[in-house]
Amino acid sequence: MVINGKQLADDIVQKLKRTQALQRIAGKTVAVLVVDETEEIAAFVRQKQRVGDALGLQVVVRAYAKTISLSDIVSEIQMLNVNPSVAGIIVQLPLPEHLDVRQVFNAIVISKDSDALSDAAFGQFHSGVSLIPSYQKTTGEEPRTTTSCIRGLVAPPVAAAISHIMEYINMDIKDKFATVLGAGRLVGMPVLSLFARMGIPACSFQDWSETVPEFLRRADIIVSGIGRPGVITGDMIKQGAVVFDVGYGFTNGKVCGDVDFVSVQPKASVMTPVPGGIGPLTVAMLFRNIVELNK
Repeated sequence: MVINGKQLADDIVQKLKRTQALQRIAGKTVAVLVVDETEEIAAFVRQKQRVGDALGLQVVVRAYAKTISLSDIVSEIQMLNVNPSVAGIIVQLPLPEHLDVRQVFNAIVISKDSDALSDAAFGQFHSGVSLIPSYQKTTGEEPRTTTSCIRGLVAPPVAAAISHIMEYINMDIKDKFATVLGAGRLVGMPVLSLFARMGIPACSFQDWSETVPEFLRRADIIVSGIGRPGVITGDMIKQGAVVFDVGYGFTNGKVCGDVDFVSVQPKASVMTPVPGGIGPLTVAMLFRNIVELNK
């Protein structure tokens, strides 16, 4: 099965349109901070603008030169934190090397942290503490399933997208093993936290190495977000593996992911394509966070 991420994303957007929380913030702005905009970054921002338009939210891009200092961008964020017309704040990655990503995200007040990647927001996701004001946890111990482990939580969008797909395909997570490529704040850390909450043992790699294929062949679930086009090929995965491609790059001028679609798709039981897989769904989850935080 090849996942149609755009369709799943459209379904989420349509559901958000019917929520009272969205009606309360209609007309408010979502601030997207962009440093040293590239063509690739501009494409990601346009995706966010399209979803914002569909929801009646004004996505305002605040562009900064590559030379902006950490203190200056933190000051910009602090002004947005106290602006009542701003419903959410998004920092578009990547950032230049001189800007510490952790410090930038930590400057965002938790109630406007759309990506849930500040230490405070991510820590509450990891520990299972709800950031949604109206959410009341049910009494009793919930069974460990693909949705119960993050129900009521504001989750980092990539982790939320993967959880949503696992629920969509009704995936049996018992006795599964995962390999995660990429250990950063955007993909690796949230996904590893998600799998820990699901009870799925996982190993992770910061980047590609000669030992990676061995662990890919063992994996029932593969998540890759290292930005190495087509590096994962069909001979590296087991029959029936579930493959989440979160990579993004270009080959011969075409957008592609870390997974070689042609050789992997016949062996994978489920996989997400690039483009049109995790990407659109991640943006929908980002705006779901904004709506949830404003309940």
